[in-house]
Amino acid sequence: MQMRKITHRQKRAVKEWIDGGFGSKADALRKAGYSKRMIRNPERVFNSPAVIYELERLGFTPYGTRIDYPVEHIQVREPEENFDVSEISKEQLTTLKERLAEIGYTDKPKEEQIDFPYTSPEPGTDAFGAKIGQG
Repeated sequence: MQMRKITHRQKRAVKEWIDGGFGSKADALRKAGYSKRMIRNPERVFNSPAVIYELERLGFTPYGTRIDYPVEHIQVREPEENFDVSEISKEQLTTLKERLAEIGYTDKPKEEQIDFPYTSPEPGTDAFGAKIGQG
């Protein structure tokens, strides 16, 4: 038997639950627009295979804890087909860049990225005050 696809309302409930710090599932259902009957029985939504799969896809267990996948279980695939951006409007590209920025994506090479806010004590010095670039 094939699993049903997750509904828009179920996705919204999952998002609300995550954004709410994994607090009340009933509150998440209320914000997602569910009926009072469903709000009183949140397990009917959160125990559905589609919702459990969505939580796992996002890296969480049904209990709201982070899943730590062993590195050997993570597979990176090559793109299945090339994507032609020549027909995308400037507005769509701007929206894409904004959404990528929201998730922390940058097109800068890794060595140029700064993972934490840092201000050196003096220009031309590192975190310990040593001069940079003078062997």
